[in-house]
Amino acid sequence: LKQQYLDGYFHYRPELWFGEHGERIIGPAYTADQFIGDYVDIPQGDFVIGVIAMSDAGELSSLCGDQSFNPLNITLLNINPELRAQPSKGCTRALALFPQKPKYIVSEENPRNLEQVRANAVVQAVIRDAFQEIQELWKEGADFICPDGKIRRGHVTCAGWLADYMELIKIFSITANSCPVCTASGPNLEAYPTTRFPPRETQQFQSL
Repeated sequence: LKQQYLDGYFHYRPELWFGEHGERIIGPAYTADQFIGDYVDIPQGDFVIGVIAMSDAGELSSLCGDQSFNPLNITLLNINPELRAQPSKGCTRALALFPQKPKYIVSEENPRNLEQVRANAVVQAVIRDAFQEIQELWKEGADFICPDGKIRRGHVTCAGWLADYMELIKIFSITANSCPVCTASGPNLEAYPTTRFPPRETQQFQSL
């Protein structure tokens, strides 16, 4: 936060945008209802730091071998998106790395379902370690040196996670052809809104 080049591009308060006819305009994340609602739950004078997580596997080399890596990146929704989109500004940082599964040989001692359980446990452990302090940082807050040099009390919250479908399957440790939001699976994925399925239990989202 104390990077001086962010001064003037970092938003400490939510904004309401309206058109010339009074219609509400939703622009950057700091104009959204979620960001506005978060300020109801924190002491007056403090500010919200909205963390957006992103992850997706990529190849380390396309010409030699098949090694890949999958960084868990974060950025802040408080930052003006025009500045955040510039790679040279470093507004997106790697917080952790998801380990890639090694080549696996199925055997009686190592059945594939057991290997999948182990892989899911590792992913959840990485997420838990990366965000283990976020609940405390939201509840109690912490003092941050801001881009303008002032010290303010900020409350950190995970505002979202950008990932494609296959990445969400890994993040939530669910089987393929399942919905990460509700309990629908297989051919039922296209049944909504004709058929509604109950949402996944809260415990499955606690690691986020």
